[in-house]
Amino acid sequence: MKLVYSRRALTDLAEISTYYTVSASPAVAASIGQRLEDVIARISRAPESAPKVSKRSGIRVAESKH
Repeated sequence: MKLVYSRRALTDLAEISTYYTVSASPAVAASIGQRLEDVIARISRAPESAPKVSKRSGIRVAESKH
């Protein structure tokens, strides 16, 4: 599966990293970044593990369960 990051996604990832580095600590930011990378890698290996946003586009997303 080809993984493509939108500009918005890259901006969001940078903002998430900055937020947690400042508001918590660099270690917390690194931990969250690693979790995001793990989820992204899982979807790349097994796309069916993430639901499609739309059948026509074939785009898939990983939704967080809070």
